[in-house]
Amino acid sequence: MNDLKLGINLVDLDPKYVGGINTFAKGLIEKLKLKNKILILATEKNYNYIKKHINKKNYYFLIIKKKNFLIKLLRLLSIILKSKFIYKTSVYIEYSNVTKEINRDCNLFYCPLTNLRPLNLKIKTITSIHDIQHLNLPENFSLFEKNYRELLHSTTISNSSVIQASSFFIKKNLIKFYSDKIKSKIIVIREGVSQKFKRKNKIELGNYIFFPAQLWPHKNHLVVLQAIKIINQKNNIKIKLIMTGENFKNSNKILEFINSNKQLNVKYLGKVNFDHLKELYKNCRFVISPSIYESSSLVILESIKMNKPVIASNTAPNVELSKFFKINYFETKNATSLAILILKIWNKDKLIKAQIKFNKKKIHLFSWDYIAKEYSKKFTKIIKN
Repeated sequence: MNDLKLGINLVDLDPKYVGGINTFAKGLIEKLKLKNKILILATEKNYNYIKKHINKKNYYFLIIKKKNFLIKLLRLLSIILKSKFIYKTSVYIEYSNVTKEINRDCNLFYCPLTNLRPLNLKIKTITSIHDIQHLNLPENFSLFEKNYRELLHSTTISNSSVIQASSFFIKKNLIKFYSDKIKSKIIVIREGVSQKFKRKNKIELGNYIFFPAQLWPHKNHLVVLQAIKIINQKNNIKIKLIMTGENFKNSNKILEFINSNKQLNVKYLGKVNFDHLKELYKNCRFVISPSIYESSSLVILESIKMNKPVIASNTAPNVELSKFFKINYFETKNATSLAILILKIWNKDKLIKAQIKFNKKKIHLFSWDYIAKEYSKKFTKIIKN
């Protein structure tokens, strides 16, 4: 590992965004243990945030300047015209002042935030692609968004030496929508979970289901809400549901459902701070991770770390985790299936405690310390091949 000289692009890390992709980047980079110093690409906007929240002594920084008018214009034209050439030109110009230093000081460059930039490096590159949702659920995106995402993904896939996926589902998904030829350069390394969620052995069973997720369509809020309503109407049982997460576009149906069904015991708290988030995990009975599409579920890992049982949709990445954990699955788009499952397990204290104890034995395999070692091994192998 002494030979590894790593560069990492954190230019796209948005300090205001609280979500899986930022959690992934911070969790991994904080635990990477390399002999040599790590070069970090940052912006004037996120430099102080990175220094504060990813506290490592062996960093040195290169600052990418704010996009000028020409770069913004080229980027816009590349999307409108769906032109890879114009997009690449905009990236070349944007990173022109740092490319030479990266080539000189690094022998591997890593982009954890989906997009490979710069595109013209002479050294090997690895990019983490977290999803290609625009191809699986195109109805969730505007034409402009789909064009831009496709430019980013196609250029990243063709120009990266190695692609990292967090589940075998994402690997198969990339091959399905792009090419069987990229199979050999995709590696699967799972995501980790922060030690900040660690709890003592005490098991506490609360009285509500906790649903932490941004209000995006693929998070499947309406199926969860419909299941709660089915339980209330058909069984005259009020299951309490607490939801957190930012309110983005396309969330009107979710909020309308809550407002028009005030007889249900549903609370939407919006964005909450980390301490509040941990309290909500700590005091719930179950955590639910019902997404329609996901690369992997950080919520499942956080729940298990917090000694909580999990209800999850039976999407491929969630089912992959059954190799390690006991998870309660329902049919992803079937509210009745979810309602039946909730009623079946709600009062099964013995089952719940058994699942918690079983899962606790395996969660160490998903600590960032453990996962970061896997990355370090792969990084070293890449530069030697």
